[in-house]
Amino acid sequence: MPNQVGGMGGSMMDPSAQKKDDGGMGNGQQRRKNRVFAPVTMKMIQEASPRPDDVCEIEGEAINDIIIVGRVIERQEEPMRTLFEINDNTGTFKVIFYQKGENEVPIALKNFTYQKYMYVKVYGTIRVFKEEKAIVGTHIKKIEKFDEVTNHLLQVFVAHCIRKKGVLTNRDLHGQAAQQIAQQSNMGGLQGAGSMGSGTTDHK
Repeated sequence: MPNQVGGMGGSMMDPSAQKKDDGGMGNGQQRRKNRVFAPVTMKMIQEASPRPDDVCEIEGEAINDIIIVGRVIERQEEPMRTLFEINDNTGTFKVIFYQKGENEVPIALKNFTYQKYMYVKVYGTIRVFKEEKAIVGTHIKKIEKFDEVTNHLLQVFVAHCIRKKGVLTNRDLHGQAAQQIAQQSNMGGLQGAGSMGSGTTDHK
């Protein structure tokens, strides 16, 4: 199951990077590769520009592994795949879950109970074929608390700021902290002066 990592999204094990473990600690040792999933909205996916190598660019950065949060509008079951139509109030997209055999339940859906109009969080990959985009799901889970929706939107905003302005340095953080302290001190001084002024009386 994917784990959240900071404000940038999450990471999960890449099944394609796993190798058979022969029990030794040498060349047969199982290697694992972490994939970083970027939190995005449906509108961002719709506006993403496919490159010639079928990789999507979002705000100038190559992003294919994504996290989306939204409400399931419809489910479609086909012989080799299950599709969920998901809306997040910025747009609607279909997420595809493939299965290994005909009429089998996709691995990602084995512990998932579908309810219409439920809110879900989906980890997936944007696939591009002839400039047409599709989302192939890797993991899906029901959202129990609406705070998770708010948290996702905050992560989308933070990731957007990092792509546009870069990561804040320690110098930037210290500078902002000093500025906030100075502002609070100024506000305290003004409030003190105001209370002193309001406490004076004119003796005749």
